[in-house]
Amino acid sequence: MAMATKILDSGKLKKLQPATALWDVYRPVKAPLRFIARSRDAARRWQAKTRRELAKTVDIGLLKPVKPAPKRIEVVNRGDHVREKILIQTSPLRFPKSI
Repeated sequence: MAMATKILDSGKLKKLQPATALWDVYRPVKAPLRFIARSRDAARRWQAKTRRELAKTVDIGLLKPVKPAPKRIEVVNRGDHVREKILIQTSPLRFPKSI
C-alpha cells in the first residue's frame, strides 16, 4: 500500500534550501569584500581586511534569534499513528509563503 505524502525535496524545491534565502539578500559579485586579488600581497591584504570585518560582523550578531513559527505542511492519519510534517523557522530570513 503506497503512502500518500507531500515530498519536500530541497533539490527540487529551492525555496527549502537555506542558501536560497541568503542569495536573495546577498549577491557575491557585488560584495564589497569579494575576492579579486591578483597577487599574493593583494590576497594577504584582502585576507586581513576580511578577517577584521568578519570579526566586527560576528560580534554584532548579524542573525538575531527568531520565534520558531512552526507551520504544519501535512497531516497523514495512518490509523495507528498520525504523521505530521512541520517547517520550523530557524533564521530571520523568511521563506516564500508559497510553501
